[in-house]
Amino acid sequence: GAGVFNAADLTASLAVSLNKCSAELVLQATIYNEGALGVPMGIEVAFYEGSDKMGFKLGTKVTMEPILTGGSTLVTWTVDPAPDGPTNYFVEVDDGVDGGIINECFDDNNGALVTDAECPEPG
Repeated sequence: GAGVFNAADLTASLAVSLNKCSAELVLQATIYNEGALGVPMGIEVAFYEGSDKMGFKLGTKVTMEPILTGGSTLVTWTVDPAPDGPTNYFVEVDDGVDGGIINECFDDNNGALVTDAECPEPG
């Protein structure tokens, strides 16, 4: 319901799809809303090569649908070509100036990391 302290709380998880290996590696960021208010579509999701947002920024995509309380949406990024060896990737949702555009309960839980992602050797 309505209230002064009600807000969204965006979190993320990051996984790797190997379906297009060995040519591409697909990063799958699931964006969750664990807060009390829904959020509109168009929230930025930034992808990085590295262990945090200080790594090399691969690019940014936006969510394509609103995320209601308790809901989630999937945002993907294709790494082309796939890395030659184990690589870390990081994702951050709603990471903008002053904590992003969405008023959230917590701004420090918006990132996720996957380590040692790589395509398996054929054969």
